[in-house]
Amino acid sequence: MSVYSRITMGVLFLSLASAYSFAGQLSTDQVSLELNVLKRDSDSNTIYLYNNNGTVNNSVDDIPLAGTGSFDANADTGYRLSGSKSINTHWSVNAGVLTSDLSKTDSFNDPSSQLEIFRLPITANFDAANSVSAAYSSKLQNIEVNAVYRYSDNLDLFAGVTQLKLDEQFRITSDDSLAAGIGVYTINTNNKLLGPQLGLSYSYKPNPKYSLYFTGKLAWLNNDARQDQVVNDSPTFTRNNSASGSHASTMYDARVGVNYYFVQNATLGLGYQYIKVTDVALAESQFNTTSAGSNTLAVNDSISWSGFSLTLGYYF
Repeated sequence: MSVYSRITMGVLFLSLASAYSFAGQLSTDQVSLELNVLKRDSDSNTIYLYNNNGTVNNSVDDIPLAGTGSFDANADTGYRLSGSKSINTHWSVNAGVLTSDLSKTDSFNDPSSQLEIFRLPITANFDAANSVSAAYSSKLQNIEVNAVYRYSDNLDLFAGVTQLKLDEQFRITSDDSLAAGIGVYTINTNNKLLGPQLGLSYSYKPNPKYSLYFTGKLAWLNNDARQDQVVNDSPTFTRNNSASGSHASTMYDARVGVNYYFVQNATLGLGYQYIKVTDVALAESQFNTTSAGSNTLAVNDSISWSGFSLTLGYYF
């Protein structure tokens, strides 16, 4: 986690994937606790900070400070708890819950040439800042319930419902020490996704001590999204904008791994997973430097997580 900071403490996805990852077959009675380290990526790379070369409100010679607006490629640990209960020979129920919480803060100082965010005379503290700090947080929660059908000794098919919440905040604090002023720009986004999903799990046991597995699922979700943002460059300038809307999103989830049966009825698993959600509202994508701002909602971003997981499971 060197170049990465903190993102996702998990991904609250219960899914069959987590229950399957330790006992081999989702259709067995089992519980599992998973620790994962997930790297978070999105297609949003806003550059919000410029070196103004000492010329305030003149964008001709501004130099963008590349990368300062991107909070992608961050990683952190997460946790997932899941379980499965057999109903009869072919049918079982699988459920799980996971939570994730990422935060990152960057500070930039350049008192000689000054830093610029807004190029407007009315936003003095943002136009000639001696220091700027940017704070980003992303919280993910997911609850999932599936009906699982054992098609064969190696293959489980499942269908269910998944609920996903993704809340983000992006805050920029700009300090102009010469004017003794501070400007604060805060953006909040909320995504509430709900819908059906389908998937399968396949396992292969080359010997009594080890098993290999693959799990994949696809979900069709309705996303009720919202963005709220406030700019406060007191006493010269304030701005308040918000927007909301409902639209369709898609979630993909795939994982592979190996389980080791170290004692009777217990396994230790090592896996790799990839999760992607399309058409979500990310906080940094709502950034707007015009004086009036925007009452529109940007929802065309995709966000994904990938990384390794360590799972301890017990089956009955």
